[in-house]
Amino acid sequence: MMRYCHLKEGQRSQSTLDYYKKICTDLGSSFEADKLTFEQQKKQVLACVSSCSTCSPAIVECFSRSSKPKSDFLNGSHDSNHHVPNGLVKLDNNNTSDKLMEKLDAQEEHLRQVELELAQTKLALVETKCYNQELSHQIHQLLQALKEAQEIEQEEEVEAGLSQYIYEFSRWSASFLK
Repeated sequence: MMRYCHLKEGQRSQSTLDYYKKICTDLGSSFEADKLTFEQQKKQVLACVSSCSTCSPAIVECFSRSSKPKSDFLNGSHDSNHHVPNGLVKLDNNNTSDKLMEKLDAQEEHLRQVELELAQTKLALVETKCYNQELSHQIHQLLQALKEAQEIEQEEEVEAGLSQYIYEFSRWSASFLK
């Protein structure tokens, strides 16, 4: 019965670990895909904006002043003949840079959220592994104690059987010697 419980607990623990591993893998894949998409979109936006004679100096200024908010560094008119990459909407000249930067900010925030969720799930996986290890240790200790108790019980049975055998032998030898 004890081995069945140990086996059942081990299976349950393993299925929990497998579940967390799957979540971590899925979140990691999703994060990497989102990060790659974001980086591609960011490159497209920067390529688009950097070819604009008005926006190009603002980009240089932006990267030289990292403390300034991103939505402030792309001011100015947008070249109306400028090509807009896939997934981006061409807006009027006054709002283009602000809208693009808002979109970039939203993507970065989404990536931070996915990173946080992934980190939390990995932490839960580690905690589950630690808990599983502690349970396995406790089960091992209980099985060892049970084994020792069974050995003591068997020794007592052997001693009782040996005592019975000695008693029977002494009775037989006493009757034989008479």
